[in-house]
Amino acid sequence: MSNLAFRRRKRVHPPEATGIRARLSRASKSIRVMVGTVVTAILVVAATYVTNLVLEESRKPDRPFTWTVSTRPADHCLPHTVVGKTEREASPPDNLAELAAWAKRVEAAPGSGSPVTITLQGSGEEAVVLLDMKINVVSAPVPAQVFTVGGGCGGGITPRSFSSDLDQRVPVLVAQGGLEPGPGGLDELKELPPVNFPYRISSKDPEVFAINTSAERCDCRWTLDLHWSSGGETGWARIDDQGAPFRTVGAAGGPRYVYDLGRERWQKI
Repeated sequence: MSNLAFRRRKRVHPPEATGIRARLSRASKSIRVMVGTVVTAILVVAATYVTNLVLEESRKPDRPFTWTVSTRPADHCLPHTVVGKTEREASPPDNLAELAAWAKRVEAAPGSGSPVTITLQGSGEEAVVLLDMKINVVSAPVPAQVFTVGGGCGGGITPRSFSSDLDQRVPVLVAQGGLEPGPGGLDELKELPPVNFPYRISSKDPEVFAINTSAERCDCRWTLDLHWSSGGETGWARIDDQGAPFRTVGAAGGPRYVYDLGRERWQKI
């Protein structure tokens, strides 16, 4: 055998194979360029579409009215319902001055019958017609261990109001009458008949809605949707408690405490 090592022969591709590989390389590069172009075009179209949507939304007029909401959380006449705590853990405060701090500490929720008052007022020169208002129950679990503090003062002066039974499968708002001072003041209360939608408001003529919700069996979270029309525009406004749903808690079967103004102490009933 020769002492010379076998030399590996260099593989030589035929001219036909070399041409095929070159064409495949060019084709692959063309495909990548084409895909890149298509993706870029899609992104440009999508960006243009989103931009147009934003511009269209920005051109829409603002709601031509404003509103404020009051839930009167520290009113001892209204029921405050405590959920998930024993009576000992959340016994009522010694005096009314501590009621607001107590309600916050034990996370007391508005009980059945606690009103939500909404004041609406036009913000421009044109009047606004309020066409309809709907109540939406967001969640309604059965409350756990509950008891109620407050709710023993009886009736008072109320604006025209709406009531809703949140225990119903599909709660609705029902127009109710109200009371307002007559010519003789509080000694001559004037009865207001129920008035249903539509209502009309302006910058000089506001409207006050009192929403009275009742519940016995649910820990209900709810919102309101208000249908409005003004100057050829129409829309819906979601009314809630500063971004969170309103809350009404039923306390069927739970103990209740009422503040005795004469004895200045809470009394269990």
